[in-house]
Amino acid sequence: MDLPLLDYLELERDAILGLKEDETINAVCKAVELKAGVVTKDETESSGIRTLLNFGHTIGHAVEAAMGYKGCSHGEAVAVGMVSEMRLAEAIGIASSEDLERLEALVSSFGLPTRLRGIDPGKIIALMAYDKKVDAGKFRFALPNGLGNGAVVSDPPREAIIKALKEVTSN
Repeated sequence: MDLPLLDYLELERDAILGLKEDETINAVCKAVELKAGVVTKDETESSGIRTLLNFGHTIGHAVEAAMGYKGCSHGEAVAVGMVSEMRLAEAIGIASSEDLERLEALVSSFGLPTRLRGIDPGKIIALMAYDKKVDAGKFRFALPNGLGNGAVVSDPPREAIIKALKEVTSN
């Protein structure tokens, strides 16, 4: 949602991982400021912009459920969801392979998983049907529209979803 924050996280990764006070506080405050700005614009979740805060969560929540809420934390599942949803954005042509590589490298550099092997993509899709963003049986995703921008995408091709999931779950 914010390219300067992405740049900052890349630049200050070691300081943030080391919990250096200034860098960590700056990163958290910027993230909170961004989230508050979105919530202020859509307090009642009526315009759809608030959906953008769910990047990584549609697939991440299904990954958690598929694993029986064991073996990975919420943050780890969302990290895999972010990478998978970025792969989906690339597959439908709204993000580049360079964007995908950069996000995946950043997620990995913070020690978070980018893949969880051995989970059936079909099971993840079945579980995604219970997500609050499903509307009339159509999946809605908060996807990067390039780095630093977001878009709510309704009903992307099922083949693109499956491809994205296979890339993060295959052995």
